[in-house]
Amino acid sequence: MSVNIIYLFCLLSVAGLSYGVNAVNKVYQCAVMFVILSFVANYLASISRLRTVLVLFSGIMIGFLFHSNHSYTIAGKVIHYLILTSSLSMFCSIGAGALLSSCYLRNMRFWCSAMIGSMLSSVIDCTVMFGFFLTKFSLARSISIFTKEIMYKGCFVLIMSLTLFSVSYFGECLFVKKGKGHHI
Repeated sequence: MSVNIIYLFCLLSVAGLSYGVNAVNKVYQCAVMFVILSFVANYLASISRLRTVLVLFSGIMIGFLFHSNHSYTIAGKVIHYLILTSSLSMFCSIGAGALLSSCYLRNMRFWCSAMIGSMLSSVIDCTVMFGFFLTKFSLARSISIFTKEIMYKGCFVLIMSLTLFSVSYFGECLFVKKGKGHHI
C-alpha cells in the first residue's frame, strides 16, 4: 500500500473524527472519537512527524469547516470553536510519542508511545476543556464533566492499548512460530 494512500485515508479519518467529536452530544461518544483520533495521530507520527502535523492540521480544519455552520450545545448553551480548543492536545500527543519512541524495543514502540501519548493527550484535553467549561458552567458541573471525560478516555485508551498489544504480540508469535522471523 502506498504511503500517500495511507496519508489520504488518515486525513479523511482525522477530518471525520474531528467533525464527529463536535457533532455528538454525549461525553462517552466524544471520548471514544478523541481516543481513536489520538491513536491515528500516533500511528502517523511513527511514520513521519512533519507529515503528521500537516495531516492533523488539514484534517482538523476540514472538520472545522464542515462543522462551522452548526452550533454545538451542552446543557442548552451554545459553545463555539470547541473543535479548535480540543485539538490542541493532539500535537502534545505527537510530541510525547516522538520522545517515547526511542525508549522501547522496536516491536513495542508504537504500542507504548500510542498508549502513553494518548493518555497524555486525554489528560491535557480534559484539563483544557475543564478550564473552558468553567466559563460556561458551575464548578460542580465542570468537575462532573471532567471526571466523566477522564474516566471514559482512560478506559478507552486502556482497551485500545490492550487490543493493540494483544494483536501485535500474537501476530509476532505466529510470525516466529511459522519460521518466518525471529524475536527482536
